[in-house]
Amino acid sequence: MGKKILGALVVVLLVGAGVLVVLQQQGTIDLPLPLPQREDPNETAFESFPLARGSIASTVSATGNIEPEAELSLSFDTNGRVLQVLASAGQAVREGQLLAQLDVESFRLARDEALVGQKIAQARLNKLLAETEQGDLDLAEANIAVAQAQIASAQANLTARRAEYNALVSGMSAADRAVLEAELAQAEFNEEEARYNLASTRDQYRVSDEEIEAAEARKNQAVSGAKAARSRLESAVAPPTEAELTAALHQIAVANEALRQANASLIERQNALRDLQEGSDVEDIDIARSELEQARINYAMAELNIRNAQLLAPRDGVISTVNVRVGEQLSGGAPAMILTDLQSYHMTVFVDEIDVRQVQVGQGVKLSLDALPDDEVYGKVTKISPTANEVGSTITYEVEIVPDATDAPLRAGMSATASITTAQVDNVLLIPNRYVRFDREQNKYFVFKVVNQEPVLAEINVGLRNERESQILAGLNDDDMVAILSVDREAQLRNAIFGG
Repeated sequence: MGKKILGALVVVLLVGAGVLVVLQQQGTIDLPLPLPQREDPNETAFESFPLARGSIASTVSATGNIEPEAELSLSFDTNGRVLQVLASAGQAVREGQLLAQLDVESFRLARDEALVGQKIAQARLNKLLAETEQGDLDLAEANIAVAQAQIASAQANLTARRAEYNALVSGMSAADRAVLEAELAQAEFNEEEARYNLASTRDQYRVSDEEIEAAEARKNQAVSGAKAARSRLESAVAPPTEAELTAALHQIAVANEALRQANASLIERQNALRDLQEGSDVEDIDIARSELEQARINYAMAELNIRNAQLLAPRDGVISTVNVRVGEQLSGGAPAMILTDLQSYHMTVFVDEIDVRQVQVGQGVKLSLDALPDDEVYGKVTKISPTANEVGSTITYEVEIVPDATDAPLRAGMSATASITTAQVDNVLLIPNRYVRFDREQNKYFVFKVVNQEPVLAEINVGLRNERESQILAGLNDDDMVAILSVDREAQLRNAIFGG
């Protein structure tokens, strides 16, 4: 027993000498403030304090900033020119409200084109799937007969054009020239006869004007006939000009192209008849179905682009940033707008790895805001990150706190200190931390208990602790008093033990 008392006194002396490190709440306890030196040697050399009951809460503190519950970056899902900007910074908007619009004219044209392509693909597939009827076969055979007739006509035309060219190049035959010369001789004879008859008519007695005019007309007709016959003979005898040869060759080329097209038409119509006779190929049907599906996808894509050209509010909130202007060409990059929910907030803090084990979801939190020192704001822990953040040698965990509904004018970005209540007990015996000593080697707590007006070292058990006081579990009673020794008193105890 004497050894235990001696050991306790040695601990007291070591505390007074500053050897023991006194820890406060959450690892350490403050050393007592030194008392003023006694002027009267008989004055009591310690400060006493009566114990009392009360409530105590263990808290973990961390700092952070008030943040809006949701802050969304809004972007168009397609590119284009900005046609309308219908919201401004600071404007409150409702879910589904149109905020901005891109020009969709090109998307509408693409949609119409896709719709036409879809109809064509559907018609092609329907045609392949339809059964072949006799009327279709008869029509195909009639088309072949028409194509064959067109070939014959084109071949005859080509033959005639070649004959004309050869005649132009080789000149007129003797027989043809004799015919033209005979026609000219007859025309000249007719002209002389008509002239003679006209003169005779004029010389007759009592001839009427009508008879003279008729004779005059026959003479003129005969003159024209002779002139035409003479021209035909001269043209037939004269060599062909360059223009005539070029024109003749052009006619041959036109006739050749007509014959080629007629042959191609015949082949196409023969193939169509064969397809009707054989029926639709399975591969052709699959291709037609794929083309129809592609046309439907093109239409759906055009419709999607039209919808994506509208920027809609995904929820209620306030537009905090607008990054687009009318007429601007968008092609990705920064969001068009930022939507902020200012109706609810949260706060993210980082708690030390030693303290985070005390923190649980649902625990109450008191928020002290630098900008609102007179407002009391409370909240709850809503989320604790399962993974750690390591900065240098410090390990912390992210904890999310949601404030309760309050009339305090909260603003995004306000700095605050969060005091998380990890535990609380009521009507318990409490002691200020400045009266408590912690022996690290023994891992025990001690106090100076006043017994018969003298301080006596006593071991205690503590429960909850915060930065100001600790809960007494054992070692002290309600009517006990505790003391803090002055420096002189500690020196007296040290001399009494070690002498001197």
